[in-house]
Amino acid sequence: MNNSSYYNQDRIRWNVAEAVWQGIAGYINYKLNVKWRTTYEEKFFLIEMVIALE
Repeated sequence: MNNSSYYNQDRIRWNVAEAVWQGIAGYINYKLNVKWRTTYEEKFFLIEMVIALE
């Protein structure tokens, strides 16, 4: 299973004019027996911020 995200936000606090983040996540599920299962999850995110100079 996998998942991806993208978001853009303007007029953030302080002197950050814009922030963009995007990411991807992957999951692996493994059933050990009838009662137990385990999951491995890996995530990666990239965040970019544009500083406003006034």
